[in-house]
Amino acid sequence: MFVPTVTPPKYKRVIVVGLSPDGLQAAFVYINSKINKRVHCKRKAQKQQKYLDSTNRDYLDRPSYVDCTQLVTIEKEKIINAVRKCPSQLLGWTSPYDFNLLKDSILGSPTIKGKYKNKFGFYA
Repeated sequence: MFVPTVTPPKYKRVIVVGLSPDGLQAAFVYINSKINKRVHCKRKAQKQQKYLDSTNRDYLDRPSYVDCTQLVTIEKEKIINAVRKCPSQLLGWTSPYDFNLLKDSILGSPTIKGKYKNKFGFYA
C-alpha cells in the first residue's frame, strides 16, 4: 500500500495483524528489505525486526524484515477500498506459524503500549 507517513513517501508491503473490537480500524506492521540502522540504531529495536525468508511466502519477493517495533493503524475501509480498486495489491497470506511469530514479537515489544496490544486483540 502507499504509505505517505514514511520518508520518502512510497509503496510498502505491510501485514495486517489485528482489528479493533468494533472492526473499524486495522493494525499493520511494515515489511522492509533490510534493517534501517539509522532508524533502529539501538540493538533492542534491531532485535524486534523479524527476518522472513522469501521461500514459500507469496507476499515476499526477497528476504525481508518485519518491523515489530510499532503498530500502524488505518481505517479498515481504506484497506478494503484499496484492494477493490487494485486487487493485485493483495499479495498473499501469512502462515499460522509466521503470524504466531509476529504476534509473539509484538506481544514482547517494549515499544508498543499494552493498550494498543489489547485493542487489536493480542491479549485475547
